Amino acid sequence: MSEMLARVQEKGQVTIPSQIRKKLKLKKGDLVIFEETETGIMIKPAEVLVAGALDEIGQALQAQGITLEEIMEHGRTLRDHPAFGSWRERKIDALRYQRDLRAEWDSSS
Repeated sequence: MSEMLARVQEKGQVTIPSQIRKKLKLKKGDLVIFEETETGIMIKPAEVLVAGALDEIGQALQAQGITLEEIMEHGRTLRDHPAFGSWRERKIDALRYQRDLRAEWDSSS
């Protein structure tokens, strides 16, 4: 591991050196995670966090004797239920629905 220097810009922006971006296969728009450690800040691709979380979920399910096949079948059952039909098939604008729901919630508070 080597150390590299980068300058913090006016709005707190820091350019990740190209060598590191290439090594981590980071592209424009990718999400990164900032993790505070005892010695400083660690920056890692968001994929790493997601993969770790999925591994933990898999281990917890396995410990309870639940298989991936059972989870998939349960998902299919839910998907086929009329209440959970596809938003696209029902021609519902998800963002509009969310805004309307939020407005309704706010007006009832």
